[in-house]
Amino acid sequence: MQPTITIVKRNGLEMQINAEELVPGDIVRMRMGEKVPADCRLITCDGLQMNSSELTGESEPVQCGVKCTSLNFMESTNLVFYSSLIVQGSAETIVVNIGDDTVLGQVGELTRGTGGAEITGLYREINRFVMFVISAALTSVVLIWITWAAWLNVAQKGYIT
Repeated sequence: MQPTITIVKRNGLEMQINAEELVPGDIVRMRMGEKVPADCRLITCDGLQMNSSELTGESEPVQCGVKCTSLNFMESTNLVFYSSLIVQGSAETIVVNIGDDTVLGQVGELTRGTGGAEITGLYREINRFVMFVISAALTSVVLIWITWAAWLNVAQKGYIT
């Protein structure tokens, strides 16, 4: 469930627009119960708590504020990310990233991978191990068959007929 309608302030006027029409630099007003429509930086907030479990896996809501608390943008409490749920309070934010440029969009891009164009070291090692196991199995089958044909088959002639 992603937000479809959001309240945005453009040219000093508040209006409701589709979240898909947001652009970086838009001022967005958000309240409790809404999902964040884009990656945003807080301008003002009133007791804002966010649940970002879809992105971070944290089950507890995070208290947010307008002050930058960390150089790592994922740990700073003055940024809210696309698809996070506002569990308490309200905020006025400025949109910084939309669509595939959001943090969640970048995670999705990473999970899609490169389409098999890049062979990793792990992939090579797994391939080498599988080829070794197949070679060992085929060699064992051939040796067992030769042993049976040369020695056991001669000793047990009545067994075949």
